Amino acid sequence: MGSIPNITTTGIVQQNKVSIAGRVVDSNGDPITNATVRELGTHNGTITDLNGDYKLSVTIGATLQFSSIGYKTLTYTVKKSGAVNCTLEEDASLLNEIVAIGYGKAKKGDLSAAVATVDNVDKLQKRPVSNVSQMLQGQIPGVSVVANGGHPGSEPTITIRGMGSPNGETPLYVVDGVPGAPFNMSDVVSITVLKDAASAAIYGAYAGSAGVILVTTKQATAGKPSVEYNGVFGFSTAQNLPQSLSWEDEMRVRAYSYQQAGSTLPAGWNVISKDPVYGKTNTDWIKQIFRTAAFNRHNIAISGGNEEFSNRLSLEINNADGTLVNTYNRQVTARLNSMWKIAKFLRIREDLSWKDRKVHDVNTTSAESGVILAALMFPRNTFPYEGNGYMGTVPKAYAEYANIHGDAINPMRILEAAYDNNHASTFTSTTFLDIVQPITGLNFTSRFTWMQTNYMQRYWRPQRTEIGKPNLTNELYYSNYREPQWDWENTLTYDRIFGKHTMGLMASTTASQYSYRFNDATMRGFENEINSMMYFANGTQVINPNDKYYKDRNVSYVARGAYSFADRYFVTASLRRDYASRLPKGKKYGDFPSVTAAWKLTSEPWFKKSSILNVLKLRASWGKIGNLGSIGYGYGVATLSTRYPNDSPYVGSQIGIDNRIMAGVYLANAFNRNLTWETSEQTDFGVDAVLFNNHLHLSIDYFNKNTRNLIKTQDVNWPTTIGISAPLINDGEVNNRGVEISAMWKDKIGRNVSYYVSGNIATLRNRLTNIGAANPDGSKPVWTYERTYRYKDLTPYRSAEGKPLYSYYLLRTDGVFKTDEEAAAYVNANGKRLQPKAKAGDLKFVDVDNDGEIGEGDYEFRGNAMPKLTYAFSAGFSYKKFSFDFMLQGSYGAKLFNAYKYTTLNEAVGSFNRSDKILQALDGPTYAVPRISMTDDNDNFGRISDWYLESGSYLRMKNISISYSFTDLLRKIAFFNSRQSTLDLTLSCDNLFTITPYTGIDPEVGGVGFDCGQYPVSRTVSLAVKIKF
Repeated sequence: MGSIPNITTTGIVQQNKVSIAGRVVDSNGDPITNATVRELGTHNGTITDLNGDYKLSVTIGATLQFSSIGYKTLTYTVKKSGAVNCTLEEDASLLNEIVAIGYGKAKKGDLSAAVATVDNVDKLQKRPVSNVSQMLQGQIPGVSVVANGGHPGSEPTITIRGMGSPNGETPLYVVDGVPGAPFNMSDVVSITVLKDAASAAIYGAYAGSAGVILVTTKQATAGKPSVEYNGVFGFSTAQNLPQSLSWEDEMRVRAYSYQQAGSTLPAGWNVISKDPVYGKTNTDWIKQIFRTAAFNRHNIAISGGNEEFSNRLSLEINNADGTLVNTYNRQVTARLNSMWKIAKFLRIREDLSWKDRKVHDVNTTSAESGVILAALMFPRNTFPYEGNGYMGTVPKAYAEYANIHGDAINPMRILEAAYDNNHASTFTSTTFLDIVQPITGLNFTSRFTWMQTNYMQRYWRPQRTEIGKPNLTNELYYSNYREPQWDWENTLTYDRIFGKHTMGLMASTTASQYSYRFNDATMRGFENEINSMMYFANGTQVINPNDKYYKDRNVSYVARGAYSFADRYFVTASLRRDYASRLPKGKKYGDFPSVTAAWKLTSEPWFKKSSILNVLKLRASWGKIGNLGSIGYGYGVATLSTRYPNDSPYVGSQIGIDNRIMAGVYLANAFNRNLTWETSEQTDFGVDAVLFNNHLHLSIDYFNKNTRNLIKTQDVNWPTTIGISAPLINDGEVNNRGVEISAMWKDKIGRNVSYYVSGNIATLRNRLTNIGAANPDGSKPVWTYERTYRYKDLTPYRSAEGKPLYSYYLLRTDGVFKTDEEAAAYVNANGKRLQPKAKAGDLKFVDVDNDGEIGEGDYEFRGNAMPKLTYAFSAGFSYKKFSFDFMLQGSYGAKLFNAYKYTTLNEAVGSFNRSDKILQALDGPTYAVPRISMTDDNDNFGRISDWYLESGSYLRMKNISISYSFTDLLRKIAFFNSRQSTLDLTLSCDNLFTITPYTGIDPEVGGVGFDCGQYPVSRTVSLAVKIKF
């Protein structure tokens, strides 16, 4: 029998019933808690305790089965009483993988909900990523991860199964059972995503409508002392950067645009007489502001202990310079977790963590002070620095020349003289009290977590003294807040096996409190701008001081029951009740149920075993989760202040008389006593299959998610004369549905070569299915979203019933007029020109409603920024100590609004330098760059049309990695000759290339697809080192 080598026995033969006792351990000799020991064919069984020990009375000749989640099952025939010790081997099968499911764990093959895990976490940790969110990109179908630019340390936008709320959604991170706890990247053991509402409902309102991401980290365990170091070193370079016009080309473009407007260049453009450095200086401003940026991440962990006491200490230092000069992210994270065994059934665990992060960043998306745009706009015949060390500008002797460039800013001044410093520090303490099996199968855990975040922002904008520039006063903004919070959770579980019946029960309560104390102010009028003088005491004018304090309390009750029969039928049901103090009286409670079921056909007695179809399981689930959406913690709370909040339309209004600002009480919004929970219901049907002798693993899911009672600001029938902002209301319903497919093939060729091929694909359809109450005239309302860019209303969005959220609502264009005659012949039925000022090269706008003019009736819906399809493909192989892996990732069907073209190709917006793409306009009519003119008579750029709309589809080589294990060489050194010593090196490249039709900097545009020049995602090359001894 194959299990005999893993079982040791002692004792003597007795008649009938005999007593069996022993210990169950893993391959390292560590005890396995909650392993099941049962007598096959009976209801007789037990579960191991904290030490892995068990005791059971059985009959001679009985067959014992030893099993635990994540390990191979062993059997043993009892021949005598005494000790039977068992060593279980880890099970590499994907279906036997242990999976975190929220308030517990389960075997992946037993799941009946849409729960996905990230494979090869250890390989992903060797990539040059700074957070778990970046690790998730391309790993799980239905989980959209979009980079919000290449800001050092920036978090991408994660959307799970579509956008369900116009307020935006952020998934809940739960780290070792603690929502929002900090952790080290290198400490991560597993990542699980609860994609459907049935699995996420166990977290109720905490889950929002965005789903839950569970992170499990390395913990203190008994064993020999060990030291582990993980390091990643490398550099980043920005790709696909725009380029500005040379001074000569700027002259050509400017002369052409004046000529198209029927005018001539002003005298200031006579460079021969006005600019003595013409022909001698041609500063490449893009090259000046970007650099090759270095990064490094170091993690060292020390662990060890025995069965009574063990601990693990880890420290991670993460330094990343941005590819933009003088931007960086500095982060330090420390964690200590310990375990004390107080008694046979009692243990205490303590997790302490501290995270400190400093970010020096810069704005890239502002149309007034965005640094990349400034680099395109600033004239090239100027120097970055003057000889006296000051920032370069146009000499004062040539004021007329300087004036023609408007308020263009030296981009190095934005990067070096101005700054935006952010400093956040979070401390977390979590204490667990575990009572393990005082009665067989019964476990109790009490957890108390205290977490406090302290945050400070310091933003400095210097005065601008360049000739021809607005004489703006300098300004120092300072803000800070403290977020102390605690939660106390008590969880009771009971798990038993009775013959073919397996059951699990769980009940839990949670009480939590969150506090928020915020203050900020702006000071202007500093006479001296050196760093040592940048304190409020040295300014002359205080602007908008503000102070806020909120407190929010929540209580939750959770229950779950799970049952399975003979590894064939699986049913799980849960119910969570949440209390939210911020909601009005009578609306504070929300109930969030879920139910799941699965049928494993291949476990049926009638199913004939096959080498082709090894496992086939059908799943179905339904669940409901809550979301507090945009309800602030201080909703409905009166605040003592000298001003309205920043998001109020009445900012700048005064409380008092005679222009004296006095302290007063205001409400941020009108209070709605009927405001209630935003909820999301989701139905999921899935199929899991294992084929071809366990080589191919396939999973297919169909989901249908409805988000109801959307929380939004009332934007209809609210007069501004009331004096406070409109209330929050529940209005509207959004539907998301789609299909998700993932597949992996793993196999070996001979003894030394193993390989895998995997891929995933997901479709998504988003619709606003119910927009709520009709307008007074009976028409259906629409939701609009204002968006200005360079003082111009460029709002391209509108949400309407039957359309996706944030749909583009634009004029349709039909190319450009090839000749003046063609433009003149574009008339209505009465012979009147539809575009009276149009000429050759101008955009042709379509009269969609055929009313004889180009107007409001010609706008139409033109897609949205949500991709119709997301996909990823990865493959790899290993040969002895060498391995190679790569991943391709991309999306299809998203549309992006390239607002950057409004400033970089539009000659009617100030007398700035432009993108070199504008030169296309000088070669004749082209749709890519329509006719340019200082007056833009045809409103080519001023009208919000589909000319700004571009395909955001792309395919990206996300990662290529080559690894080699030097473990054998390491162990030849006397100090490292232990079996636990390992050494691996990995060379990796991220974002190697991108294939896309998009003409902007990068097709990964966060938010809702409005691209105004984001910080570009970088190509990175890195070397990872992992050593353990």
